[in-house]
Amino acid sequence: MTEVEVEKPSETTAPPIETPPPTPEKVNITAEPSPIVQVPEESVRLAPPQPTTQKKKRILKTSMNVVAEIQGDFLYLLRESLKLLKEMVDEIPLEFSPSGLTIRAMDKSRVAMVNMNFQREQFLSYDVSNKSHFKDAPLPVTVCVNIDDLLYCIDKTVSKNATIKIDLKLLFGSQRTTDDITVYKPEKCPTCQLEVDGNNNILAYDYREKHPKSYKCRKCGWRGKATSRKKKVKTWRTDLLNESKFNVEVRDDGTTDIFEINAMDDDGETVPLPKISFQAKMKVVTKKLKEKLEKLKVKTDHVRITGSREGLIIEGGSDYNTVKSGRVEFLRGSEHLLDAEGDKQTSVYSLGYFPDFLIDKGKIAEKVSLEFTTDMPFRIKWETPDSLKHTLVEWFLAPRIESE
Repeated sequence: MTEVEVEKPSETTAPPIETPPPTPEKVNITAEPSPIVQVPEESVRLAPPQPTTQKKKRILKTSMNVVAEIQGDFLYLLRESLKLLKEMVDEIPLEFSPSGLTIRAMDKSRVAMVNMNFQREQFLSYDVSNKSHFKDAPLPVTVCVNIDDLLYCIDKTVSKNATIKIDLKLLFGSQRTTDDITVYKPEKCPTCQLEVDGNNNILAYDYREKHPKSYKCRKCGWRGKATSRKKKVKTWRTDLLNESKFNVEVRDDGTTDIFEINAMDDDGETVPLPKISFQAKMKVVTKKLKEKLEKLKVKTDHVRITGSREGLIIEGGSDYNTVKSGRVEFLRGSEHLLDAEGDKQTSVYSLGYFPDFLIDKGKIAEKVSLEFTTDMPFRIKWETPDSLKHTLVEWFLAPRIESE
């Protein structure tokens, strides 16, 4: 038997067997995709602040209605006095109480002040009461109006025989609040014990700006130093709400005009009346006094007034004009000086507002009373006729302080 030679395989290593790549799994595109996790830009992302629920302040609503009618001499007096008052302020507070209407205002420089009071008997009709379902507002109620707005409603086109009806529907909202008050040291005048505050300091506003600690008592004239500081106190704040209405109805010559004017909160300070014992009192004819003062005002800026039983002397002076002085005398026995009493008193006053306090038109104030005490405020009171016996119109003028 023939041997067959079998070829032996080479001892070299055989190449590796390649394994096919794994078959990729089929993806069901209709299946819900896996959620995608986003990495925040910042290492820590703060959660937005959650709104906090603040406790709503409780508002107590109160209401009051005022209906008042005027006509005749009263209408004329009110219109003319508002024209004069317009030279001092832009807005006036009207204070309504069961006994009548009070208007009291002071100019920004705190040099001049007016006080007008009209008793309910002076009105054609007058009623202050609450006609709403809200609680009664505390009396008196005070509301501010723009003088131009009020004068527009009762201007000169309205005859003296017209009837003016003022109709107010006032709604107030009160809530607890924290206010800053001014505390003075000393608290009271060391001489007369009158409370020390800005209203009782009769020094001129311009002078007090330069000398903030200077003080002169309105009642006794004590002169000294007074300091002030702010203090926080909790109190009730009352505001006039927008729902309030201030209507003026004018019935004249068979026609009726109805106006609604803007009623505003009285944010100003309460102005007290000066408590002064006047030592000199004069009564003069208004027209002649206004004529003399207006002439002095052309060339002088202040007047020195001297009064006694012998009469009234007014000396005008100026530091800038070429006419250095002027002198007017109302001596006892003059037809223009109707009365003079008291011991001799002398004070200096600015001429700025002085002539404006006098009205020489019509017959509502043909005479005026002049009352003053040395270096104290000057008082001018209109002497009204019997048809206006329930009215009071008085003006106050602070003395001029020239040096400490």
